[in-house]
Formats: sequence, structure tokens, C-alpha cells
Amino acid sequence: MQKVVLMPKLPRFKGFANAIRQSRAHSSPMRFILDYILRRLRWNERVIFTYEGCRFRLIDSPTARMMFYDANHWHGTTDVRFLKQFLRPGDVFVDIGANISSHCITLAKHLGNSSQIHAFEPHPRTFAYLEKNRLINRLDNLHTYNVALGDEDGEVFFSDVPWNDLNRVLESPEQEISALRVPVRLLDSYAFARSPITAIKLDVEGFELPVLRGATIALQNTQFLYFEVSDLHYEKYSYSTGDIVQFLDQNGWKIYRFVDESRVKPVVPSKTFPRIEQTQNWIATRSWEALSARIELTQVGE
Repeated sequence: MQKVVLMPKLPRFKGFANAIRQSRAHSSPMRFILDYILRRLRWNERVIFTYEGCRFRLIDSPTARMMFYDANHWHGTTDVRFLKQFLRPGDVFVDIGANISSHCITLAKHLGNSSQIHAFEPHPRTFAYLEKNRLINRLDNLHTYNVALGDEDGEVFFSDVPWNDLNRVLESPEQEISALRVPVRLLDSYAFARSPITAIKLDVEGFELPVLRGATIALQNTQFLYFEVSDLHYEKYSYSTGDIVQFLDQNGWKIYRFVDESRVKPVVPSKTFPRIEQTQNWIATRSWEALSARIELTQVGE
């Protein structure tokens, strides 16, 4: 009997022409086009690429795409490179909102086995991607947790948008067409939270304040906090940037926002705190001296 070989369906010309035009906006146009072809053929997960010295699968997620063909334009790369300069071997780092592992894997490899990295990602599909990346990098110092963090133990509704790795906690399942339940725990319930922590990175699409409220013990043991700020995200949970600033200030933290790569400006609490429209990353510490000893930064006026 004659063997029938089924050929994969090739991209349609119109779509391919659009991909070529779109590729010009990215730092690696050829990789953008290659990504387009691989996804149409459903071969993308067979590809392993290098990002910041580590290996990653080309999974079907926006973050993986940015890492693959637009790393130099992606804000996440700026964060990763800052943290690689900031952290030192022997440090303990907690990545809350680890996504597919762009930060936790690169930092775990960069810092080496003298450091311990704890990474939290609640969405089961995104966590599965994280685990695939962890396994191919063989990192013994990276510990992963498939739970959400918040201010009480239990369960929360979580959005479940296909082909998206920026899902988030929902106040009710009616907020999204597709939702699932995920476990939620206090950061303080983990044993490592009772030991010294060098830095926490916090990026949970607006759920930052509940996470902080459930981390009272952990924050007392933490030197630095690197967190995402966005009133557009916070408003989904009925609070504002001013509430985060007040919470940290009352617990002894000094907060700084980046003016550029080498300069920071103190964030001062006020009753009429300005609205933060554009998403930013801020850093908080209990001591300016401890912060400036880590990395060369200039403090500019309030």
C-alpha cells in the first residue's frame, strides 16, 4: 500500500505578507517572521531559544514572543538586567507573578546555587510553561509554586484567556467569559518567609496590595521590594497607588521611582497622591544606604 505523507499547511500569502510588514517594527524582523511560520505550522514548541544566557521554549505566549524576537525593546528585559546587576550570589529572591519564568530562570542561573529563588505563578497553563523552561535549564536553586498569593488562604477566581499569559485574579467569575479557580495563600505561610529575604519582585496585574497585606512577616525579613505600579490595574480591586504608598510608608519602607537607569526620586505619601497612568516599576527599601550600596544610583529632589 502506498504511504500517504501529509504535508503541513503552509501560511496563506496574505497573512505572510502582513507578517513581513509587521516585522519591521521589531528588533529582530527575521525572528518575527520565523515565529509567524512556526506557529502556523504548530512547530513553535519544538524550538528552544536563548534569552539572557538561558534556554526557553517558544511556547504560545506573548511573553515568549517578546523574548524571542523583541528582547531589546521589551520592558521585561530592562527589569531582568537591572535585577542581574542589583542581586548578588547568596541572595534570596522571591518572584511573585513569575509568568513563564523570564525573570526567575535568568536570575537563578546568574546567581548560582548559593542563592535560592522562589517563584509563584497561579495560572496552571502558564505554570506548566514555567516548568518546561525550568526543566530544560536544570536549576536546583529555583523553587516553584502553582498558587496565587493574597491576604487570606482559600481560593480565588482567575481569568483564563487562551494564548495570554497576563491573566489575573477576578473579584467574580462574571468579569470574564472564561474563568477558573486557583488556590490562594499568604506569603507568610511559607517557611522561607521567616528567614532573611534579599528582594521581592511583585507583578500581579493589580493584586499587589492584597499580596502585601498577606506578607507582614515576610516583609519584616525583606531588604528590598521591586514592584509594578499602575492605577489602571489597581482600580480593578478598588484601591489606588496612594494606598500602596501609605501601606509601605506605615510599615517603615522608603519608596523610590526611577527617573532613568541611574537616578531615582523619593515617593512621598500625600492625601492627594497623583494618579499613575503609565505602568512603572518602583523600588522600596528600609535604608537608602543599603540600596545605594547595591547599585550606583543618584537620588534627585522630591
